[in-house]
Formats: sequence, C-alpha cells, structure tokens
Amino acid sequence: MSKQHLMLLVAFSLLLPLVVLGSTVDSSLFVLVALIVMLFVSIGAILRPGFALLLVFFGAGLPSVLIPLPDHTMRLIEPALLLCILVIILRHPYLKLRLPHLLALLFVVIAIISFVHVPEVSTDLNAYAADKRLYEVLLMCVAFFCGAFLMNYVKNASSFLVAILLCNIPLYLIALVQALNVRLSSPFEVSGAQNPLISGGRLWGPTDGPVIFGMYLINLFVIALVCWLLGEHRRDRFIGAAMTIVTALAIVGSGTRSAVIAAVAICMISFTILRRFKLLCIMTILASIMIVAFFNRILPLFTHDPYSASNRVFLWGVAIKLIIAHPWIGIGLQQFHFYYSQLIVSAEAELGPHGIQPHEQYLEWAMESGILWLIVGVLLLLSITIACWRAYKIASHSQRSLPLVTLLALLANIMIGFLDVPLDRTEGAVVLFLLAGMALTYTERIRWKQPTLSPTPTYPPQRKHSAELPFTSQRTPSALSPAPTSNSLRNQWVLSPQATKPTGSSKKFLRSAAGAEKPTKEQSKENVSRDTSPSIQKTGRSITIQLVCWALAIPIIFPVTTLLTRYLGPIQYGEYSFTLPFLAICALLSGTGMDPLIIRQLSQQPRIYWSETLSYATGSRLISTIFSASVISLVAFALPLSAEQRNLLLLGTISLLFSFSYNGLRSIYSHGFRAEQRIGILISLETANRVTTALLVALIVLLRLSLL
Repeated sequence: MSKQHLMLLVAFSLLLPLVVLGSTVDSSLFVLVALIVMLFVSIGAILRPGFALLLVFFGAGLPSVLIPLPDHTMRLIEPALLLCILVIILRHPYLKLRLPHLLALLFVVIAIISFVHVPEVSTDLNAYAADKRLYEVLLMCVAFFCGAFLMNYVKNASSFLVAILLCNIPLYLIALVQALNVRLSSPFEVSGAQNPLISGGRLWGPTDGPVIFGMYLINLFVIALVCWLLGEHRRDRFIGAAMTIVTALAIVGSGTRSAVIAAVAICMISFTILRRFKLLCIMTILASIMIVAFFNRILPLFTHDPYSASNRVFLWGVAIKLIIAHPWIGIGLQQFHFYYSQLIVSAEAELGPHGIQPHEQYLEWAMESGILWLIVGVLLLLSITIACWRAYKIASHSQRSLPLVTLLALLANIMIGFLDVPLDRTEGAVVLFLLAGMALTYTERIRWKQPTLSPTPTYPPQRKHSAELPFTSQRTPSALSPAPTSNSLRNQWVLSPQATKPTGSSKKFLRSAAGAEKPTKEQSKENVSRDTSPSIQKTGRSITIQLVCWALAIPIIFPVTTLLTRYLGPIQYGEYSFTLPFLAICALLSGTGMDPLIIRQLSQQPRIYWSETLSYATGSRLISTIFSASVISLVAFALPLSAEQRNLLLLGTISLLFSFSYNGLRSIYSHGFRAEQRIGILISLETANRVTTALLVALIVLLRLSLL
C-alpha cells in the first residue's frame, strides 16, 4: 500500500468518529465543520511539515483570537506548536545539537528553578502570575526547537519568507480598518485596547496595545526588507518591497518609538551590509519628504505621557535595587508588581494594570531569576547572531536571505530590549525564536554544502594526474617547482563538497596537491603518527605545564578557602558542607560510565568523525544532568530542611548545570586531545577556572555579599 493510500485510509478512519462525536456532543454545524477542517489541516501539516511552520506564523499574527478551554485560554499558536511537535514525532527528523540549543535548554531550566523558588498559579487571563511567564518561556523554547527540526523540510527559504508575510495579511487588514476608524468585533480586536485612553489614536492591531503591536511588526519589517533586497524571484522582491512600505507605515501608525528606532537602524545596517548605498540615499530622501509632508499627523503619535521617561528611569532604579538584594536566584517570575504596590507613586505617574514591569528586558531577566538568567539569555541571543553572521559570509546569494533575516531580527530585538521587553510577548518571541531555530539548521546546511574559500597556489596546469584525484583542485604543481610540505598543503587545499568523507589514516593527505604522488598506506600512518602520537618530548612538556599551572593555582585556592571558612562560621559552613557531597552524588550519577565509552568510541574513529560522537555525548550528558537537577529539586522539597538549606540545594542545581556547561563539555572534548597529549590549552582553561572561582569567592567575602 502506498503512502497516499495509507494517509487516505487514516483520514477517513478519523473522519467518521469525528462526525459522530461532533453530532453527539454539539449539534452546531460550525463546530462540526471546524473539527473537519482541523483534521484536514493536521493531515496537510504531516504531509508538508513546512505548512505546519506557516500555521505557527499565521497564529502569531492573530493573538486576539482565543480558544476558551476549562481553566485555560488557548492562543492560536499553541495548537500550531502542538501540531509541529506531532509532525516531529511522526517524522523524527535529525538535529545536531549546537551551543544555542544547549543555552536555550539551560534558559528554560533556570526559569523552572525560579518558578519552584516562588510558585504562583493564576487562572485569570489578565493577571500577573509566575506560571504564565514560565509557560511563555516554554512556548518560546518549543518554537525554537520546532523551527530547528522542521527546517529540513523547507526547500526554498526565500519563498518561505514571502509565505510568512502572506500569512500575516489578516493583521495588516485589521490595522487598515483601524486606520479608517472602523471598530471590529472582539475576535479580531482586543476589547480593552479599544479604549482611546490606552490607544491614544494609534494603531494596535489584534494585540493588547500599540507598543506590543509595534514590537511584533519589527520582525515582519525585517522579513519584508530582506525579501525585497535578496528575493530569489522577481515576485519575491515585488512582494517584499510592497510589504516593507506597508509594515513601515504600520510601525509609524503604532507610535512605538523603540520600534521606529530599531527599524531605522536595521535599514542602515542591511543597506550597508549589502552595499546598497545609492538605494539607501534614495530611501532616506523619500522618507524625509514623507515626514515633512505629514509631520503634523505623525508628531502626535509619538507624543506620549509626560511621565513616561521619568517612570522608566524610576523603574530601572527599582529593578537595580532588587537585583542587588537578590543577585543569585531573583525575586521570582512575574513578582515585580508586589514590590511596585509597596512604592509611593503619585496618581498621575502611576502605571496601568498592564504596564507594571521594568520596561527593560535585561534588567527584568536579572531581577526575576538572577544574574545567571541574564547571562544565559544574552549568550543565547549572541550565539545565534554569531552563527547567522558566519553562515551569511560563506553562503551563496540564494542562501543568504534566512541567515540575514534572523541576524537583523535579533539585532532589532536586542536594541528594543534596552528600552522595553520585546521577549515578554508570546507571539513576538515565538516568531523570533522560530526563525532562529530555522536559521541554525539552515546554517548547518550551508556549512556542509558550501565549499570552503581557501587560497590556492597558482601553479601552471598539468595534464598528468589531473583526473585521478577527485578531492583536489584542478591546478597542479609544476615539475620544476618544489613540492609543498604537508603542513602548507593542509592549509592550502580544501575538500570538494561533492566528495565523501575520508576514512582511515588517509585523511591527512586528502588536501595534498594534484600531480603529487598518492601517498601509500605506510606513508600515511607515518605522517599521522608524527603529528598525533605521544612522545617523550610531549610527555615531559605536559607534565611541566601541569605542575606549573597547579603551582599558580594552589597558593590562591588555599588562602581563599580558609578565608571563606572564617567568613561563614561553624554553623553556616556546616550547612554548605552538607550541600556539597549531596550535589556531588547527583553529579556522579549524571555521568557515570559515560567518559570511558566516549574515549573508546573516539579511539576507534578518525578525528573528522569526532563531531558526531561528541554531539551525541553532549546531548546525553545534558539529559542526564537535567534529570539529576530535577531529582535534587524534588528531594529538597521532600526532606525536612530549613528554608535556607532548601534554597542552597536549589541553588546547587544551578551549579550542576554550570558543571555541565563548562566542566562537562570541557571533559568531553578533552578526551581526544589528552590521548594525543595536546593539553596546553586545556590546562590553561582548567587553571583559569580554578583561579576565577577562587577570586569570585574572595570578592564575595571582601564585599560581604550574601550567598543567597
């Protein structure tokens, strides 16, 4: 039976009970038709996973459409993400874990720890609650991994970006109707945003307010701009140009100053990267003419409350004080409104019920879940940005659209984050991280399919052996020219993208010049062993380096340990002494038996295949570490401990994740290098780790900071 017949059989097998269920539970024709449409949409998403991604973008463009469920109100993006997860389970695509994926998981784990620290559950849709913030973070992470998994099924990135713009046409139509002063019904507009005191004559679209609408539009503006500048087809460039103009007008209509600043900066960056200086000058002149012509209508849109700037600075100061008071684990998710209610604020400057937040993304991260959450979040954004920039530099013209879109969208949200909280809004964060996940998978596709650009020697061509070595360049060294050394050839010649991966000891000679004699197996082994085999000189050098590094670290570690013991006192030091072995047992369980298996597999493979083994080892250790951290949290709540001791154990879970992120990865990647006795950099990193830890402890003692 073919796949088409099988899917047809499954569809009709599900259709019959669905019709019976719809007719029995609810006799409404609308419910029955909706169930049938959902069934066929699900089947279409399974057959075409790219369609499932487009459903997420479509749902993100209509945040006002809500599905009421018992004890929960579902947005449209939630069933779309569930459908993406179903597609991933059924198709089980391949994903290679990279640093941004690990940072995203660590970001979620820290949010869970913060929720456990200050748990709060609320069923009110408009109320602040810790469970809602945690749910938003989980949706953001799910979107990130859904984009990473399902990007393998998207063939043309440029056309897919245009499809994203077309999926958001309902959002633009709603904004157009609002610009014409026509009010829509509640499924297409948020009823609270229709208050003139909230909107201020600005466009709010299907969102809760003009600021949220403007921050969401910045992602669509970046997509439209890149489609205009790098569209693969003429229709893509035409649609991109039209949507760029429409989105720019919508951002101006929303009156969001941070979004306008980000849009102007993104235009300058994109035109500069693509070297479209003439077009930049033309667009600047046209924009200036439009601003002068409609200045009287544009200025009121950006004239905000006179207390807006002073309130923002005041909230930043309050957030900084809370960060200093709770530096490690924060005050908890969505707990700022409790502290704000205790402040004395004038009636004119008092914030509305939906605006009680620091209005600064990075201060909010550090305030809610500690400085570690801030560091991980910033590293996550920067790592994705760097990966997209590296992929953009080596990509062909037809492959540059998606990396550039993600790069510019991240830069725009990073800039807005200094003045507002763009990642607190579910739809905007889901769109951004869905693009980021897709871009990371696309960068891997670019890396493995794009030939590396390396300098090639300018030797005269030679017929002999020109077609015998498929892995080398077509240029061959002259008979009169000296043969290049193996090290220089290793830097000059690259592997053709059509060639397969080498096996065995011949991997050292795949970059040798064409025209040279193909090395024999004995010569290959001799050259490989010359570079990687242990020797007396390497052994002596390794021992000397280790002794010197320990000699540098020990005089710092011992005095600091004594200083910490005296600073804590007998009782508190005993509590910490109980915590350390408890965490050590769980850390031991998270990695037992893994290191010998890694060493065994690495010793049986050439170095060119190590990345796959190390990637699986990294993912396995991450899963085991998260499991151990969960066990610690459950045991900490089960044991009859004091509040301070329980907080120490919860804080210890963060130390386990630190152990994974630094020491775990370092130990995994160091196995192969230790076997070859290349430990100079590794020992330097270990020494830096010991010295940095000791200096941080000394800083805590000298400044008399609280450890909780």
